[in-house]
Amino acid sequence: MFTSYTQSVLTDNAANLMAAIKESNLGDKHLPCLIHTLQLCIQKKIFREQGTTSDAIAVFRAFAGHFHHSSSAVTKLKEIQIQLKLPEHKIFQDVSTRWNSTYYMLERFIEQKKAIALYCITRTQTNAKNPTENQWQLAEMLVCILKHFESATKEMSKETACTSETIPFIYAMEKFLDYACDTTTEIKTVVYKLKKNFNCRFQKYKDNVDLKVAIMLDPRFKLKFVEETNHNRFKEILYLDFYQFCSESHLQQAKEIDFSVAKV
Repeated sequence: MFTSYTQSVLTDNAANLMAAIKESNLGDKHLPCLIHTLQLCIQKKIFREQGTTSDAIAVFRAFAGHFHHSSSAVTKLKEIQIQLKLPEHKIFQDVSTRWNSTYYMLERFIEQKKAIALYCITRTQTNAKNPTENQWQLAEMLVCILKHFESATKEMSKETACTSETIPFIYAMEKFLDYACDTTTEIKTVVYKLKKNFNCRFQKYKDNVDLKVAIMLDPRFKLKFVEETNHNRFKEILYLDFYQFCSESHLQQAKEIDFSVAKV
């Protein structure tokens, strides 16, 4: 199945696929899906390992479930939205395995914070707990952090996205996480662990030769994201790749000509 012509193998991070890559001795040519790797990073370091954030998200998730199971609650919230002249948006219910859906849910809660606060005052007792002020503040900070990841994910998921944009994307996110570590207070530990895990998971992309060659071929970047000490090395790699491509292309053309002549 795989030949010497295999340039790169792209998969998600599923255990069976990772085992297959290892068994096929293609580890040096393997790259995990960029977006899936990002999802694992966020899920692990924000939504699972950090008790404070996971507890807060659980409260908002239960509250969203309350509106999705009660038509009277939806009607009451709509009345409050009209009264406060807020957008008449429904509360978004997230899917726990998709970090961006949790982001959308928290974003919607922040948008409707005044309406939710008034609803909490007027509603009768239900199984869903009211978010505390600390949990509201935590949700607002998480939305600020996740907004950058969501925007970057959309850009990298476009049909027009290029391979050459992979490493610049990683550098941009690292720079943002450095800034977030310096400016956040209540979730400083969360952001620091997210940054550390991000750097660890994405180092493989930054070291990948093919991705660096792709950058060099992009007139927007050229050698910008290649270490100065490695400029000559990657220029030689690019030259050799180009020479090999031209040689193989010429050989293929020669074979086609010979075949056509023999056919005549």
